[in-house]
Amino acid sequence: MRLIQINPDLLTGVEEMDRQHMRIADYINHVADLISEDKLEEAIEFFKETLLPFVKHHLASEENFMLSIEYPDYETHRKHHDWVLNLFIDVANKLSDKKSVRQAISLLTGWLYGHVGSVDKKYGVFITAK
Repeated sequence: MRLIQINPDLLTGVEEMDRQHMRIADYINHVADLISEDKLEEAIEFFKETLLPFVKHHLASEENFMLSIEYPDYETHRKHHDWVLNLFIDVANKLSDKKSVRQAISLLTGWLYGHVGSVDKKYGVFITAK
């Protein structure tokens, strides 16, 4: 099942960041697949042990990238990352049943589409113009 598909609206134009966003989408899809296959414990473990650490890695990579290009909105973007990472950690700590995993998937999906589709695209425009 492909819950999330990265389409051109979600591409930033920064190859490494786009690759990482696609990987996050693949990981979210994998968790959704595990839930649909009634593999709750595997889904929770994958979320906590693979998806969440990769999201942390991605946010750090993105922040380093923004610093390297002297992105003017870095501080606001970083503060959003801090907030969303704390939210995702809190959600991961509360995973216990299918409903909580589905809610976590929904939250991550909304963040991926909303944040990447609007906020992250701005650094792509910035670096292209630079």
